[in-house]
Amino acid sequence: MAEEKGFTRGGQLKATTKAGDIVNWLKTDFDLGHGHAMAIYALLKGKKRGR
Repeated sequence: MAEEKGFTRGGQLKATTKAGDIVNWLKTDFDLGHGHAMAIYALLKGKKRGR
């Protein structure tokens, strides 16, 4: 979904994508809170690993 939105390419976060872009998208489309949206951003950025 992030790739469809233009935030990632080939499974990697684009250098031009900012945390705020991802957070706003997730809050708007999925009604997520800020913390959960930031956790997903961290996964996309590679700062955290999925379980």
